[in-house]
Amino acid sequence: MKQVIVVAILGLLVPSVASAAWWNPFSWKKARATTTEIVATTTTDSAYVPPSTGELLRRIAELEDKLAEAQTKLKKLTGTVKPEEEALNKVLEKVSTQTVASPAPKTTPTVGDVAPRIRPAIVLVETASSSASGAFIDSAGRVITSADVMLTFDDKGYVNGVRESATLILSSGAKREARLIGLDEAAGVAIVEATNGSSPASLRPSYHANVASGDTLFVANAPSPKAKGGSTLISAEVVKKSSSNIEMVSTEKPLDQNGVVASASGEFVGFQVPSSCRVLEQGTTCLKYTITVKNTIKDRIPKLLLGMRLFKDKKHATGDEKLIGGKFEGTYQAIAGYGTIDVAYDYVSGKNSFDYFNTKLEEDEHGKITRIYLNKLKIAADNIFKAYEWLKGQSYDLHVFFINEELAIESLGSYQKRITQEIIAYNTARLKDYSAKVDYWSKKKNEYDARLADSSTTNHDYLMAEGALIELEADKLIKEKKKVMDRFSGETVEIF
Repeated sequence: MKQVIVVAILGLLVPSVASAAWWNPFSWKKARATTTEIVATTTTDSAYVPPSTGELLRRIAELEDKLAEAQTKLKKLTGTVKPEEEALNKVLEKVSTQTVASPAPKTTPTVGDVAPRIRPAIVLVETASSSASGAFIDSAGRVITSADVMLTFDDKGYVNGVRESATLILSSGAKREARLIGLDEAAGVAIVEATNGSSPASLRPSYHANVASGDTLFVANAPSPKAKGGSTLISAEVVKKSSSNIEMVSTEKPLDQNGVVASASGEFVGFQVPSSCRVLEQGTTCLKYTITVKNTIKDRIPKLLLGMRLFKDKKHATGDEKLIGGKFEGTYQAIAGYGTIDVAYDYVSGKNSFDYFNTKLEEDEHGKITRIYLNKLKIAADNIFKAYEWLKGQSYDLHVFFINEELAIESLGSYQKRITQEIIAYNTARLKDYSAKVDYWSKKKNEYDARLADSSTTNHDYLMAEGALIELEADKLIKEKKKVMDRFSGETVEIF
């Protein structure tokens, strides 16, 4: 019966498909004649123009659709199509006929778009000898600006001090007094805080996290009579981004007053370095400018807000600063140069580990390997004991220094005092731990001594467990050395 139905359907469909004018090759001649008659009324050229490749492909696609439709009808008649498949086909057919809306074209923000958001946050930071642009970064009136504007220099150009105050000139023309909070000479950034009034607007620091090539950024400078030959607010396109820099190009020259670089959404990205010409026309007019933003403040702002003052070479340190900083540096040098910690580690690591003796324990019929193993444990424990005893001594010496120099610590700046107090707390904890370690490893030495005197009760499992314990402790010891050295180096010393 199914075969009869199939033949009947094909008998109905095939003639209709075959006779279609758009597909039947025999009908093209008639269509060509009609077309020729029409063309002949408008031009003398009545040559036949065959269908284009695109037209033929369209016709083939239509035929494939009709054949697919015929197959679906055939399946229904023969009962080979499932109800869920039919429902799915209807859904797909409905979706295919819907028009998908094209995404809205990306619009490039303009200076006019961002000016109301950015300009109120830009200020001019002035001191007795210099000025620079800056930006409010919060509602409390704190401003990020160039470090140079807050530094003082000697006749040779070396930094010999800082300015503790400055004047802020807002975009409205209003003036406010400000005090220095934090400064990093190496990163070239400082933070000052207005002492009277909050900020009218602010740029939230976002660093370079949300910036990508092709983005539009904005360079904003505070108007200043000392800076000439540029615009106070320009747009620039990001052409390159790395971990340390963002490079942009613009058809306009910025004012180059330590310009603040911001995003269209009003986020602080960084400070520009002086712009340079990228494309010069006939040696006279600059058509495009290169503007670079250094990514040097990513981790600095939180520390600057706490009062950190960091210098490349601090020649103007006070006597108390030199005293505390010198002690920290001396602690670093002492631990870095002390070799007993390394000896304790080397004695039980690498080729000197207990692995060799572990493999020989099965051959230990007369207890000889056991005694050698115990002796190695005793020497290793003695090395570890001496290392912790020395660390305890260094820690105790530092503890006494802090007690004796309480007045010097009180005279330090807020951030210096904060770091010193953190080290005091750290050292107190280490002194307690070192004392416990000294006691523990002193007992371990005595334990191994006693077993050497009578090794008959010592089994192989005990030896292997103690060997693993020693190796683990030696590894902890070398890591402890690195931790202490890290604690007494870098910014810890440089802030003094």
